[in-house]
Amino acid sequence: LDYEAPTIEARSQDADNSSVSVNGVPFSPSEEWAIHLDGYFVHALTSRYRIDLLKPDHPVRIERVYEPVPVAPGEKREAEARATRNMRRTQPNWRWNGPPIPDAKPPIEDVHVSRDGRIWVQLSQPGIQVDDPDYDPTDPESIENRWRAPIAFDVFEADGTYLGRVPTDMEFNMYPTPIFGAEYVWATTQDDFGVQRVVRYQIHVPAQETD
Repeated sequence: LDYEAPTIEARSQDADNSSVSVNGVPFSPSEEWAIHLDGYFVHALTSRYRIDLLKPDHPVRIERVYEPVPVAPGEKREAEARATRNMRRTQPNWRWNGPPIPDAKPPIEDVHVSRDGRIWVQLSQPGIQVDDPDYDPTDPESIENRWRAPIAFDVFEADGTYLGRVPTDMEFNMYPTPIFGAEYVWATTQDDFGVQRVVRYQIHVPAQETD
């Protein structure tokens, strides 16, 4: 698509070298894609709930109605402070020079394809405020990290049939990218001490009722 995601930019230049840092505006829409096992692209522009399965013989479009997910005021302040700190590592006197952070999150965060060909659509979720024991208000480099968003997915068959929503717990981690299978999802979690472990989540697909 002819789409450019909104960005912020910092520049630094002296007698010896110059550098440029470009970051996306937090909570802004993006263009996401994955490659299906059958060789075609699964594509989404996350400003709307629409996923295109670009099958060469018969493309499929998935669309759903959604309720906008607001960005909480504290969540926005925290994201702006973190972006500002990152930009000032390149340009110490940097000021915000891009579009403002949106008031609502895009409906979709990402798209994934499972090993059995199903489409997993990662959804934006409301932020939840939690404790941040690592925050040090006396350290100017310390930024509060109190806002978390749980991870949830809508799952579709490759023909566009909606199977249901899959919520996860707050420990579920998208990095490294989980492995989605027909019956299980393998992902990493992290405990209060920062120790990672690999966890297998079982998928329960309710049986369809028949007459």
